[in-house]
Amino acid sequence: MIRSRADGVVTYLDGREVCLRSAPGLREYRRRVMKMWERQEGRCCSCQKPMGTAEATFGHESSRGMGGGKRDDRIEAYGKWKNGAQCIDCQSKQGSKPEKYACNTTHNARC
Repeated sequence: MIRSRADGVVTYLDGREVCLRSAPGLREYRRRVMKMWERQEGRCCSCQKPMGTAEATFGHESSRGMGGGKRDDRIEAYGKWKNGAQCIDCQSKQGSKPEKYACNTTHNARC
């Protein structure tokens, strides 16, 4: 059973959220990237180098799997950061491999 919202997001029973490929879903997806970019103070979640908003992409911590079957677009779960804004170079290097992202523990005690 899934629940679809007006903002273009589908929520699954296991708590995963997936932004749909619709105009509202794509806007929400980009909004989440910008929110992660802001909380990371404009730094890549993998290499920690500064990046501009145009370079920021959605980095999924857990593998999205074939066809996105395990995809989770949440940026926070159970009071902890989930996923991160990632630079294009690191996104390309990561591919579909899962990765635990570095984060600045000085600014985020929840990591």
